[in-house]
Amino acid sequence: MLRFDILQNQWLILALGGGAALVLAVVLSYLGFWRGSGHADATPAGHGRLPWILILVYVATFVFAIAYVLARAVEPPNW
Repeated sequence: MLRFDILQNQWLILALGGGAALVLAVVLSYLGFWRGSGHADATPAGHGRLPWILILVYVATFVFAIAYVLARAVEPPNW
């Protein structure tokens, strides 16, 4: 017999953990914009390179999307 309540709890924990990780990544990526550099001749806040954590999130999302599609193609659901 399948235990759907356990599966539902696993998905809930994964969704909450993933959401918390994304919020942390966004906060880390914008810390540089929120803090001023303190120099008058420096680039204004919001005008500069893309933060490394945001680049990492974009790359990880792209890699996960490709890996997930390939994994589902290899092992399709048994409905």
